[in-house]
Amino acid sequence: MIIFYRIFLFLILLAAGIYFIVKSEPLVRIFGHNDLAEKYLGQGGSYLFWKLLGIICIILGALFLIGSLDTIFNSPMSE
Repeated sequence: MIIFYRIFLFLILLAAGIYFIVKSEPLVRIFGHNDLAEKYLGQGGSYLFWKLLGIICIILGALFLIGSLDTIFNSPMSE
């Protein structure tokens, strides 16, 4: 049963990540420019921020799917 939960969450994060990457321009129009992203990522940093957020969502979803996040959060160093 847990595998269905992992697959479902992966698909949600994959869809969100792809949406963030493909639709970064409408997201910037909706939420406005991110001053922090513009400062540290340069001109157009708000668009890059949404694309990076999408990539992070996809990577986290894949790590959760294969169980790597379990080993990270249950490691002896985190206790």
